[in-house]
Amino acid sequence: MKWGFFDSVAFAAAMTVHDMYQEENKRKIKTQKLYQECFAKIGEDSSKAFDIVTGIAKKASKCYMPSSLISGTTYLPLYCFGLVIKRQGIITHEQKKMLNLYFKHMNFLFSQSEFIAAARTGTEIADIRNTMELSNNFVGKFWIDFFRELYKSGTQEDYQGFVNCVTSIIMRFSVLGNPNSDLAFDICNDFVVCVNDQMDKAREISMNEIDWLGIIPITERISEMRKRYEMLIDNSRITEDMSKEDLLPMLDLLIMNSICDLVMLTKQPSSQKLSMINDAIQLSGIEIEISPEEYVKKHCKSHRTRWVL
Repeated sequence: MKWGFFDSVAFAAAMTVHDMYQEENKRKIKTQKLYQECFAKIGEDSSKAFDIVTGIAKKASKCYMPSSLISGTTYLPLYCFGLVIKRQGIITHEQKKMLNLYFKHMNFLFSQSEFIAAARTGTEIADIRNTMELSNNFVGKFWIDFFRELYKSGTQEDYQGFVNCVTSIIMRFSVLGNPNSDLAFDICNDFVVCVNDQMDKAREISMNEIDWLGIIPITERISEMRKRYEMLIDNSRITEDMSKEDLLPMLDLLIMNSICDLVMLTKQPSSQKLSMINDAIQLSGIEIEISPEEYVKKHCKSHRTRWVL
């Protein structure tokens, strides 16, 4: 039977994990040099994983990147470290040095000791679990958005490169202070099986989506619009008759008028249109003076009715 794309990716990823693990065990080098190489390689792989993810996202959308991908690429090394810490229960001196180095150069809303405690017990800290956890029962926001962006604009090479980076970080962190550790292979193997399984499930979701832009929450779209609108105001020459404070609310008017005009063009009963507009207001967070009920009632009589903030 001919292998498909996902069969070949899964097999290649599994074989890469096996080959890298065997290579690490067979290397005839001094222990300290091994640790130094592990430190350097973890940094390189973290940077490479970041480049792969952001590269795919930029190809998918030149003007937008889901916030989960930004935070997720920052959390990725911690995610790998946490998998090892949870499995082995203790932290070696060399692993502690790696964590010291990482926390020294990164700013988080939690301390290194808090991260270690959470990793050991598998409990939530900040938004790491909601962003990064990957299991048979739960998939974090980073993975969902990464899979969807990958389906939209990535390649098998992108995916394979990312998997290689993750398994390499896990493997090298596990041997720090314990070069004979055999934990890495099982952890990496579990990761490869799970990431392939969840990626395939994400494909089913993506194929059923009408609009690829559906991966971008409406609140984030509007936030990005406001940011760009304010930038345009700052870069333009505003007369004394119209200040920045006067111009900013006009965007909300434009957004709501566009949404509601579109809703009113649909062949839906008034009750359904009202529900759709209510949902749009709730999702967008835009405050208005005229109620949705008034808008629908007036709009049915005249197409000239417009929102008033």
